[in-house]
Amino acid sequence: MRLLNTRTYQLRTFASAEIRPKYTILSHCWADDEVDFSDIQDLVRARSYRGWTKVEGACAVALSQGYDWLWLDTCCIDKCSSAELSEAINSMFSWYKHAALCLAYLGDVGHDDPHKPDSSFRKSRWFTRGWTLQELIAPGCSVVFLSRDWKRIGSSRDLAALLEQITNIDSAVLLSDNPACAISQLSIARRMAWAAGRHTTRPEDRAYALMGLFDVNIPILYGEGSERAFRRLQLEIISHTFDHSIFAWGPRAAPARLLARAPTPGHPPAPPVVRLLALSPDDFRDSADIVRVAMAELTGALGLRTVKEPHFFDTHYGIRIRLPLCPVPSHAGGRLWCGALACRTSAPQQGLGATCAPPPKFIGLVLYRPQGSPVYVVVQGMDVHDEGLSRAVDLPYPLARRKFPYFWRSEWRVETIYIWARAIGEETELSSPSRDKLAIRTAGEVECED
Repeated sequence: MRLLNTRTYQLRTFASAEIRPKYTILSHCWADDEVDFSDIQDLVRARSYRGWTKVEGACAVALSQGYDWLWLDTCCIDKCSSAELSEAINSMFSWYKHAALCLAYLGDVGHDDPHKPDSSFRKSRWFTRGWTLQELIAPGCSVVFLSRDWKRIGSSRDLAALLEQITNIDSAVLLSDNPACAISQLSIARRMAWAAGRHTTRPEDRAYALMGLFDVNIPILYGEGSERAFRRLQLEIISHTFDHSIFAWGPRAAPARLLARAPTPGHPPAPPVVRLLALSPDDFRDSADIVRVAMAELTGALGLRTVKEPHFFDTHYGIRIRLPLCPVPSHAGGRLWCGALACRTSAPQQGLGATCAPPPKFIGLVLYRPQGSPVYVVVQGMDVHDEGLSRAVDLPYPLARRKFPYFWRSEWRVETIYIWARAIGEETELSSPSRDKLAIRTAGEVECED
């Protein structure tokens, strides 16, 4: 890790955490004419850039707080070295986490009251950037916000309630002394929802900026595109978790609209195939209320025997996962199924408004299995008017005590299945008849477990 001396503006490399001094770290939005790694080697040249005022201001504040060392991404990373850039991106969450003080510089915020509905603080660009999400969370309660002229606005401890309103990040996380532990207790869907609507200059960074939030690392491959980068991130998360909420993205429909009429003769087209994995964090925008549950809670709600916590992983045939399944009568060629995920919406909070809050619901995926194939695909459910619906449905909680038209307790069973989740663009091709036959032929050797 390379740090900048706040007195001399000289860089120094510290090879390990054991010899690294206490340091301040800067969080900011990039602007034009920033001082980069090559510029800082020549202070005469560096001082000619407009970005020098940011370097000087950050060093002055850090020094006033008693810190001789500062890290800022503009000039402490040699971005001409792909290896160094990759190391920095993969280490970013850790570096912010271990900083003694994090200075969040909001260059578009003045001196108005940050709590006012139309305050410049609420509207700051800093809250819309992809990288600043982990820069807010990783340091915990040691973040101090500064206005455009480097005046203190307040700390994350002082502003926790306001920050929760702006970012939807739980104040308990922002106030935690161990934020990495605090966020690990939350569902993947909730953490992904925090990143919805944020932007990065390079499209792949939308995925790379989230590695620290899920404690995973992936190779940095600029040029692969945002969708492929986010897909790789999800697959890496899947290899480290039992959390089904990673599949619980997008709008959800009520189960009463899922099916409509008995199967019709012939071979009508299959329901439209949709993705199992999301394309971007934006797909999780409506998933902030989802919490993960143990498989024992799910199977207990279904009146099934207890099943050990299932590990799911990516294979050539798709995601191999163990799920409770329920057949759904359908007019499509083949059968629709509902796969219940081990996650649900949040329970109402105790208080005056709890009685008015909607009860929690499990989340189910709408699945279609071509005849003769063990590989399932995620589809949009179809209603009586043949209108395309969402890929997921809300299921009553607890399921075993409720009666509703299209899912019966006696028909639920736990199976190990494969859900199609190949490369981007291939999912939609499965909806064609030739693709259905190909899926059956290539996956014929795979056996499902009861």
